[in-house]
Parts: sequence; structure tokens; C-alpha cells
Amino acid sequence: SKGGNYLLNVGPTSEGLIPQASVDRLAEVGKWLRVNGEAIYGTSPTVFGAEVGALSQTETNRNGSPKFVAAWDWRCT
Repeated sequence: SKGGNYLLNVGPTSEGLIPQASVDRLAEVGKWLRVNGEAIYGTSPTVFGAEVGALSQTETNRNGSPKFVAAWDWRCT
């Protein structure tokens, strides 16, 4: 997203309460972020067409597990 933000449209009712449907959805987003947050936070944009670089097989994630990468020949014109 090139440094962008994702806005969740959640706000209180006229009584000042967050609707239960919004609470439930936010809880699901939280569960998703616990699993996938490492791929979201602390990232930076890559210039289109720039070399991504190589990944060493000895690199690990924050939990000490080895990193894995899958790549396909993806071209945009």
C-alpha cells in the first residue's frame, strides 16, 4: 500500500455503544493479525521492477522458525 493505512469504519451508536457486529468483526481482525501481523507491520514499499533480493535459508522469523518463500513469475504490463 506504499505506506498507506486501512481504515475500519467502526463507530459508536447515538447511545455511545459499539454495535456487537462491529465488536465481533474487530475480534476476527485481531485473530487474523495475531497470525499474519508479521507480514503487515514493519514492512516498506518496494519500487516496481526493483530486485527483491535473496533470502538466506538461515534467516528466521521473530519466533525462531525458518522463513519460507514461494515465488511465481508474475508480470504486470
